[in-house]
Amino acid sequence: MQKQKVACMTAAGFLGILLVTATATPAFSQSRVVVEAPRVDPALQRKVFYHDLNLAQSRDQRLLRNRIYQTAQSLCFDINLVREETCPSNAVRSTSGQVKAAIQRAELRMAGKPAGPDVAITMAITGL
Repeated sequence: MQKQKVACMTAAGFLGILLVTATATPAFSQSRVVVEAPRVDPALQRKVFYHDLNLAQSRDQRLLRNRIYQTAQSLCFDINLVREETCPSNAVRSTSGQVKAAIQRAELRMAGKPAGPDVAITMAITGL
């Protein structure tokens, strides 16, 4: 039953993102941060910000990955799953596509190409 709830919430969040994206104006400010994520119980998710990092540099990429790992540990601790080996790795894995997209945007900016707004990385624990 819980898995069905998560699946329904994820689908509803995805449709909401599509609706917002379809109606959004194309002009974005460089300092604007947009959060895109499926709806998940707020107690099961955390945001990781990186506005102070230049993800076109490998050093800052490592710093971001460290922040993500520490946030995953904190999230799993907060929901009493810190001893579950899969909890932190699943939480970190939930951010992989977002991290890749953030790095690509940073590299486009360094090349002087339009890259769109920064998007806060949202980590979520699902399937509980």
